[in-house]
Order: sequence, then structure tokens, then C-alpha cells
Amino acid sequence: MHAQSQIYDFGAINRGAVESAREELESVRAIAREHQLEFSLETMHSWLELDHSIEDRLDDLDGRMSEETAEDVALARIRELTREVERLMERHSCYPASAVMRTDVSVCSPNDTLEQAARLMWDHDCGALPVLDDRGAVLAMLTDRDICMATFTQARPPGECSVASAMSRACCTCAPDDSIQRVLEIMASHQLRRLPVVDSLGKLVGIVSIADVARYMNGLAPGHHLRELLAPTLAAITDNNRGPASMRHMS
Repeated sequence: MHAQSQIYDFGAINRGAVESAREELESVRAIAREHQLEFSLETMHSWLELDHSIEDRLDDLDGRMSEETAEDVALARIRELTREVERLMERHSCYPASAVMRTDVSVCSPNDTLEQAARLMWDHDCGALPVLDDRGAVLAMLTDRDICMATFTQARPPGECSVASAMSRACCTCAPDDSIQRVLEIMASHQLRRLPVVDSLGKLVGIVSIADVARYMNGLAPGHHLRELLAPTLAAITDNNRGPASMRHMS
């Protein structure tokens, strides 16, 4: 019994790869356009020049697609164009924390009771609250774990314990224009799942969670360089053998 021979259309395979590469390029260009208002004048000039040249180079490739091995050449050149856009955006932090942060943040004050804080967490389905002072500046983060440990160690009901008695004594933050890569570095270094985003005065403008970053990355093209950063960050955050207990307490 003879095995049925299979004939592969390598031209069709290459054309499919070219189309996939073009879709990835368009996805990266769309992200750049979405954030171009955040560019400096120098970056905007570089971006507009690059974006215009991409159109010319794609038109040139389209005109050569009938030539032998043109698909392989097109694939390599399209991928290089994608890398050019990514390098420009990475160089100028065009994937900022502001792109993934949530602005509808529930907060508490140091004078609130743990019962009030726990009610907020329950009502808004969240596991942590930024603690703000009277000016709206971030003092600390309060987690559901903090509440449990405080009521246990103080041997008092949560209605008799203040947020100040349970909140962390240090708080890492980031700025709205910090890159997502920088956000992940802070999370990994300090084993944090949530990071308050503050303005130049330290006032809260939003919050970024590792889940927010994961959802954002899910919308990026396959193979995007930012996708490679998520798994190491998660591994660092969940490594119980790393860092002092006080640092893990902050997560």
C-alpha cells in the first residue's frame, strides 16, 4: 500500500507568512498612531518620516511580488519594518503605564477603619486599596491580607482597627509616562501585583495591576517583544523564596 504523496505549495505558504507579517506591522503602527500625541516634537518627526517611508517601501515590495524569491525578500523586509517601529516606540517609551492603568480606583484614608476598607474591597471586587492623605497623595497600599493579619495580631474586630495600623510602611509607585517595561521591572523587583500611578506631586492618577498588563499584551501581535516580559515578571512576583517578608507583604 503506497502512501499518498503530498504536494506543498511553498509559494502559498510564503504568501501566508507575508500577510501575517503585514498584519503584525499594521498592529504595531496602529499602537504608535494611538500614542503619537504623547510624542515629543523630535519623536513625532521621526515617527512621521518612518511611517511615510513604510508606505513607500510596502508599495515597492508589492511591485516586486511577481519576481522569483520575492516573497522571502518581502517577509524579511516587512519584519525589519516592524522592528524599526518597535525600536522607535521602545526608545521613546511609547508603551506608557497610562495605556494600561485604570482610573476608576477605590481608595481609603489612614483614619478609616479596616471594616470600611474591607467593605470597599467587597463592593468593588478588589484586593487592595491605595491609602491617600488629605491632598490625594499616595501613602501606602492596603491589601486584604493586611486586614486579616492586623485583626489577628491586634486581637480586635476590624471596626476597631484603623487603616494606619495595618497598611504597609512603604509604597512603590510609577509615573503615567513610565514604560510598561519599567512597570514590570518594578513589579518583579519588589514582588508587587499592583502599582499606583502618580503625578509629579505624588497624587494618585490610576493603578496598574499585573492582570491589566496581561490583558493589554494579549492585544499585541504574536511575537511582540513586550510579550516576552510577562512570564519572568510573574515568576519573580510569585517566588516565595525571594526577598524579605516585609517586601512580600507589600504585594
